[in-house]
Amino acid sequence: MSETPSVVVVGAPSKSMRQAEVSLGKTVSFSFLDEDVLVAAHRRGVPQSALVVVVLGNPPKENLGGVRELASLGAHVVVVGPEKDADLILAAMRAGAEEYLVEGADDEIRQSVAELALRNTGRALGRVTCVYPAKGGVGATAIASNLAGALHRSGDERVCLIDLDLHFGDVLSFLDLNGGYSISDVIANIRRLDRELLDSSLTHHASGIFVIAQSEKIEQAEAIGSQDITTLLTFLRQHFDHVVVDGLRGLDDTTVAALDECNRVLLVLTQDVPAVRNAQRCISIFERLDYPTEKISLVVNRFQRNSKISTDVIRDTTGMPVEVLVANDFAALIKSINRGVLLADESPKSRLTKSIDGIVPLVRGVPEVAARRRGFFGGLLGRKAAVDGAQ
Repeated sequence: MSETPSVVVVGAPSKSMRQAEVSLGKTVSFSFLDEDVLVAAHRRGVPQSALVVVVLGNPPKENLGGVRELASLGAHVVVVGPEKDADLILAAMRAGAEEYLVEGADDEIRQSVAELALRNTGRALGRVTCVYPAKGGVGATAIASNLAGALHRSGDERVCLIDLDLHFGDVLSFLDLNGGYSISDVIANIRRLDRELLDSSLTHHASGIFVIAQSEKIEQAEAIGSQDITTLLTFLRQHFDHVVVDGLRGLDDTTVAALDECNRVLLVLTQDVPAVRNAQRCISIFERLDYPTEKISLVVNRFQRNSKISTDVIRDTTGMPVEVLVANDFAALIKSINRGVLLADESPKSRLTKSIDGIVPLVRGVPEVAARRRGFFGGLLGRKAAVDGAQ
């Protein structure tokens, strides 16, 4: 069984770290110790693989001596401070901290702690890509399914395709798969699933990608909340190089949780007025949710070069450039769907296949993008206002 990432928290009481424990508790092992006990443990050589989070109290610099001693003993130390103070950050780094985080920035703390804790086990978190349709019928599922296959083919990487439309998802139908181990099954068994058991439980497509959907277990879907989605995606990132998310509709809590967790959002639209207007609206909401612009990529599906709604029109309307043009080849697509295979297997030379293959560098080759920068809409109430205000 693979080693569970572990985090040891010392220092002042921290609501943010308790929130991180709730969010990551099924995928990361947390313990809260006195600083003296932890220093003594490190002197004995344990727990060397744990990430140590030192929460600074008041006055904050009084805890930096412990940071310095833990770091000198080989511990990987992160400091959580009360504020963004340049002098305090510099002092923490000089004491040996690997990162400085600000108390109250719950989402940033959760993501950083998860990534650093996993890195201490010798592994790295995979990347999450959300394929988000500006409106229904723009072909998001076709792009998500074939992108997952393209990622697997191009680097022989472990890829998981997850359908988060918990009631009427299309991924299983597109790939001619029967429902098996569901999303709710994975969530319920996260604590006991190592990689071997996970691989044997999940649905496996002939192309080599793993697939998770809620399938026919619709009655269990209502019990899946936003926190479950955060936990699920954090868990999947520990076991897959890439997680491609389909089935996002609207902006309910589970959809926003997935968007928060992903590294890149592929916002899919077509060259028609409703789709472009909805894309503009989506971008406005993403801005209110404080997503960095480099996290969002506009993808025009079924591209028609002679359309009056050109890429320039889309750019001027949405305020963002089009990054990806996906060719229009309905005949090839419908053949692949009817056979339950990917485009690359049905029509490897199709312009549509090559278009989707061209998305791979965008998803894989960009620098890591933080899921969200905190700002005016960083807190829960502000984030809810951001979504509700755009309805």
